[in-house]
Amino acid sequence: MKCFLSAVLVMISPVVAQCPANSAPHFDCVSAGGNTQITLFAEAELSWDRFNIPATGSLDITSAGGLFSSRHLVTGLSPAIIAGPITADGPFTLVTPGINISPQGSITAPSITLSALPALDGSTYQGTTRARQLINSGTLIATSGDLSLLGYQITNNGSLSAPSGKITLISTGSEKITGPDFQRTPGPVPPGTRARATNRGQIEAPVIEIYSEGFIQNGGRIAGNQVTLEAQGIAHNNTPGSEIVTPNLTLIPNVLLDGPVFNPNEGNNPGGISTTLGLPDLASGSFSSKKKTKLLPTQFSSSTVNRSRVPSAISKRPKNGSSTRLATRGSARKKTIAKKRSFFGVVTSK
Repeated sequence: MKCFLSAVLVMISPVVAQCPANSAPHFDCVSAGGNTQITLFAEAELSWDRFNIPATGSLDITSAGGLFSSRHLVTGLSPAIIAGPITADGPFTLVTPGINISPQGSITAPSITLSALPALDGSTYQGTTRARQLINSGTLIATSGDLSLLGYQITNNGSLSAPSGKITLISTGSEKITGPDFQRTPGPVPPGTRARATNRGQIEAPVIEIYSEGFIQNGGRIAGNQVTLEAQGIAHNNTPGSEIVTPNLTLIPNVLLDGPVFNPNEGNNPGGISTTLGLPDLASGSFSSKKKTKLLPTQFSSSTVNRSRVPSAISKRPKNGSSTRLATRGSARKKTIAKKRSFFGVVTSK
C-alpha cells in the first residue's frame, strides 16, 4: 500500500525546472532531472509559463562570447518557487506574480532584480495590491552590483548581500517604479494599504535604501555605510535582537523610528550612538545639513519619537521653562525643559 501511494505521488508531482516557453536564437536550453542549463549568446528575454526550481534541482545561466543579462518573465498566475540554487554570470532579472524563496533556495549573480510587481516594459513596474508578495528565506548575493526587490509586501527572513553595490527594497501598491535607479512616480495611496517591508534576517551592503508605501518592520540586522528608511507609515526597529548598524542614517518623513541603532566606528557606546543623521530642514525639506549627535533611542516610547520632524540638534534647544521631562540614562535625576520639541521629536507632557 505504501509503495502504491509513493508511486501515485510521483505521478502527480508537477514538472519543474523546464526550459522557457519561448524559443529564440539568443539562447539554448537543456533541462533534465530538475536541472536546467541555459546558454546565452546575447541579452535575452525568456518567457516562462511558471518558474519553479526544486530543492533537488538548479538553474545555471552562462554566457558565450561575453557576459549577457537575462530577463525572465512569468506569464502564468502561480508565484515563482525557488527551492534550489540559481547562478548566472550576467545580470539576472525575474518578474512574476509572486516569489517564494525557501531556506535552501539561492540566487547568485553580478546584479539581481526581483519584482513581484507587473512589468509595463523592460524597465518600468506598476504597483498593485493584488497578493504580490516577495518572500525570501534563502540567500541572495549580488556579487559585483546591485540587489533590488520590488513588491507589494516584501519579507526577508534570509540573507541579502551586495558587497560592492546597493540594496533597494520598494514596497508599494500604487506607484510606478522606473529603472535603472528605480525612480518612483507617486500614485494615490490605496485606502487601508497594507504595503510593508519586513526584515527578519540580514541585509548588508555599502548602501541600503528601504521604502514602503505602508510601514517598515526590522526584526533582524541592517548594516551598511549608508542606510535610508522612507515610509508613509512607521518604521519599527524594536524587536528583541533587531539592530541597525550604520554611521550614516537618513530618516525621510514621516518615519518614526524606535529601537537600537549602532555606529560601527565607535567601540564604546552604551545606550545609543553618535551618528550622522540626515535631518530635513522644516522649511525647505532639504537634507543638506547633517548633524552628528548622540542618540539615546530607548529613552522614550515609540509614540513619542519622531526624529524626522526635527532639524536641529539637542544642544540647540532653548534652556528656559519647565514643562517637559527629559530622563537621563544612568541617573535618577530628571530635568524640566520648557519646549516640547527636541532632537528626539515631540515629547508629550505628562
